[in-house]
Amino acid sequence: MALFGVTFENQLLAEMDDGNLQEFLLKDGVIRGLTLSYNGSNLTIDAGYLIAAGRLIGNDAALTIAVPASAGYARIVLIIDLTGTATDSVFTQLSTRVDSEASVSDFPALTQGDINGGVDTTYEIALAIVQTSASGITGITSQLGAAGLKSILGAKSVTAAANGFIKMGTATPTAGTGTNQIQPGEIYLKYS
Repeated sequence: MALFGVTFENQLLAEMDDGNLQEFLLKDGVIRGLTLSYNGSNLTIDAGYLIAAGRLIGNDAALTIAVPASAGYARIVLIIDLTGTATDSVFTQLSTRVDSEASVSDFPALTQGDINGGVDTTYEIALAIVQTSASGITGITSQLGAAGLKSILGAKSVTAAANGFIKMGTATPTAGTGTNQIQPGEIYLKYS
């Protein structure tokens, strides 16, 4: 084993290296766009971006997915499969799958392997769960939420405090100066 540069001049930033950092910092979720709509048995996902397992994924045009018309629920799954092709002209490491079940609790667990540790090659996330009938989709039950910061540096939560700070810790800083401004081990980011 030897040390190597990742974010240094003339060094390659590999997908696994970037994925490790992004996965450490960000929860899976939507970054921008990806609004859902439906018509009959078709679910449409508008253009946008999401993050999954630290991998940034883009959708540059409306994506329409056919959902089976039967009473129950359908889960639309995004699959990252690193065994697929990834060249300048061909990219097959992303796909979608539709699972159908009688109830939401019947869906099997998603595969969420360690694709950034070089251990696994598959990572799945649910983009949406829709309720269905014999005539098609009747409603969106749930959808992938917004990406967000993970709790890092031992913080139990990352929240927006009322005084204009983003708080990662247990206490809110107060105005002025003094020893109770910021406690050891806590981080505050000022926003406006």
